[in-house]
Formats: sequence, structure tokens, C-alpha cells
Amino acid sequence: MDAHSAGPRRSKPLFWALVGASVLNLLALLPAVMFAMVSPMASDSGLTTSVWIFIVAAMSLPIALIACPLLGWIAYVRRWNRSGWVLVFLPLLWPSAMLGAIA
Repeated sequence: MDAHSAGPRRSKPLFWALVGASVLNLLALLPAVMFAMVSPMASDSGLTTSVWIFIVAAMSLPIALIACPLLGWIAYVRRWNRSGWVLVFLPLLWPSAMLGAIA
């Protein structure tokens, strides 16, 4: 059996999505770290569940911006195309969690 024919084919759109996501996540990393450092100030007016959700989401965003592209590339190499697509778009959940917490 040829090594190139093992498993499903690698997705070209996924490759370019991972390249774009990696670049965008690296560009967003510095502002996300700065945002994470000042996020505990959201608790100055009192601690509620929504404030805790906001703080935890803001502090874990830099981790997601690093981990998701790395795991996405691993999924791409292992030819797990569906997991790769999920990992490309997974960091978009963090801003929605923060906006949902303050709404």
C-alpha cells in the first residue's frame, strides 16, 4: 500500500484556512494577551456569574489562539479534515461567550 493513498485526501481549502487562521491568530495574540491582563478589572463593580464568564473567557483566549491552530495542523497531518475545520473556527466562540456574558 502506498503511503500517499492511506486514508482520505488532505483538503486544500483546509490547508489555506489553517494558513490564514494561523496568521490571524498570531496577529491577534498580542491584543488578546493585553486584554487578558486587564480583564480582572471587570470585577470592580462586583462579582456575578456573567463577570466570571467574561473574565475566564478573556483569560483563556490567548491559550485558544495558540492551541487551536496547532491542533488544527495536527488534525490536517493526520487527515482528520472535520476536526481541522472545527479547530479553525473554534476561537470564534470566545468573543461570543464574552459578548453573551455582558449582554
